[in-house]
Order: sequence, then structure tokens, then C-alpha cells
Amino acid sequence: MALEYASNGIEFLYPDNWTICGQGEAEMESGWVTLESPAGGNWTVHRYPSTYSQQQIIDGLIAGMEAEYPELERGRAECEIADCQLEGEHAYFYYLDLLIRWQVLAVSRDGQVLVFEWQAEDQEFNQLQPVFEAITTSTLAAAVGK
Repeated sequence: MALEYASNGIEFLYPDNWTICGQGEAEMESGWVTLESPAGGNWTVHRYPSTYSQQQIIDGLIAGMEAEYPELERGRAECEIADCQLEGEHAYFYYLDLLIRWQVLAVSRDGQVLVFEWQAEDQEFNQLQPVFEAITTSTLAAAVGK
């Protein structure tokens, strides 16, 4: 069964065994929320007005990760979800003895910029990717006309 999230101008459906582990307003007219899977993977969405640059947001997130994980290995990432072309970067880093995969993707949609972060241990990431995509699809569908 799916649960529904609706706050700070963000709406989506998510699995009932996932938990909301953080949410808030970043600045005026923007917000964010993070979900955690039962195994520890994370899905986050950030919403900004269209006056923000997708690339500047992505660059800021990458800079934060590089500051915490200097050995970050990264490259370009893109995918199509819900008829939207999302672009950004993927990265790998070690946390303790685990290889972590992190992906940040952005899209401009109906007067707003949506930035998605997907993060999990590398093998878990592959298992969670369809769930990450489904939650992202739900978010993009709800964002139409906002």
C-alpha cells in the first residue's frame, strides 16, 4: 500500500514501509523531503522556483559531497522519467567499508526546479532504482500545473 506526502508544495506517493526522515523549507518558495528505505537507502526531492539554476543547485550538492568525501568519483547522469528528461551526476564514495552510490538529477517543470537525490549502498541501489523512479514519477506527475 502506498502512502501520500503533501507539504511545502511537494506531493508524491511512496511505499508504506519507507519513512520520512527529514523535511523542511530551504528558502522562501522552496522545500525538501527525504525518505529512507527499510535497508537504509535514501530518496530526496528539493523544490525551487524556476529562477534557480538547475546546474548551480547540482554544483552546490556536489561541492557538499566532495567536502565530506574527497575521494568522490563522479560522472554525468541522465534519464527519462514521466516524459521528462532529467540530467545531473552520479557519484561513488566509500562510507566505512561500504561502496555508496549517489545520484542527483534535476528537471525544470511548470515554473519550478525539482532536484532528486538517490543514495544507497551500490548493490542495494540497483534493487531500489525502480522504487526511486516510481517515487520520482509520482512527484513529477503531481508537479504538473503548480
